[in-house]
Amino acid sequence: MGRTDGSHWYYSYLPMGISGGATSTLIPLFAYALGGNLFNVGIIAAATSVASVPAFILWGGACDRRGRRKPFLLIGFLGSGIALVAMAASRTMSEFYLANLLAGFLGAASGPAGTVLLMETSKREDWPARLAIMSRMTATGWVAGLALGIFWLAAGPGLVGGGLASMRYLFAIGAALAFSAGVVVQFATREATVRVDRKDVHLVDAHPRVERGRYLPMRIVHFVGPRTDSGGNRLPRPLRAYLLCVLLLFGGFTAFYSFFPIFLSQVYGFESPEIFAIYIASQVTSSSWGSWDSATYRGWDLWLRSTRASAHVGP
Repeated sequence: MGRTDGSHWYYSYLPMGISGGATSTLIPLFAYALGGNLFNVGIIAAATSVASVPAFILWGGACDRRGRRKPFLLIGFLGSGIALVAMAASRTMSEFYLANLLAGFLGAASGPAGTVLLMETSKREDWPARLAIMSRMTATGWVAGLALGIFWLAAGPGLVGGGLASMRYLFAIGAALAFSAGVVVQFATREATVRVDRKDVHLVDAHPRVERGRYLPMRIVHFVGPRTDSGGNRLPRPLRAYLLCVLLLFGGFTAFYSFFPIFLSQVYGFESPEIFAIYIASQVTSSSWGSWDSATYRGWDLWLRSTRASAHVGP
């Protein structure tokens, strides 16, 4: 895989993934142990999203205007570490809520910058492979972080005390990992000398109004209403049904997933290490099915290509 600048900044996503895996499941458990009820846990879970949605727009626009990527990666990674330190130090639900808002706001800075920097420091034909490597590092780190959570929550109480004390130390460990990701960015990142012109980034969407290339591989398509696009064209019935299904899927998933650790703890009596183990099983299963789907797709694609070739050259 070719690199235009020889930098290895994307390795920072490994410790960042470990940090996320070790602390994301911990957040609702910590909120509940802090004395919050299920309503408080829901508010805490929503805090990061509430802050990150406008923050993505703010940081993406600032990154685009300044034309520099490294500062925003540093803000995202180091800011996440600061937010985790604030979570570890939280004594009330209000403080914990503000720490999660901080995590959503500062952590969003690295999203747009990382994608664009990847495009600017690699050849066009290497973009899919580089994006895949970045995603694989994050996913691998996430599973490793969950494993770290199991180990620490099982062994930590004997070292620092159980309950909130061991949870606070796990937040501190996650913060240290986020800071280490920032160190990797600081010493391994070189600003690209060539900028990617968004006019040269050809998307598969036929829709004329698509968000800027800094959001790749995600794309945001704007619609005036649920039945028409921004050009006034009526959306096909199958597409409307699909969008409704996606809305129900993600809405339903979000409705229970934030409370799932509490459900496992209160209804089934699972301890924190056991809850982390369930999340590892979920993550590994998801990754395995994703790899299987990708391999199956490539197999069918090769089969179709060979069939078409045979049809063209056959008798």
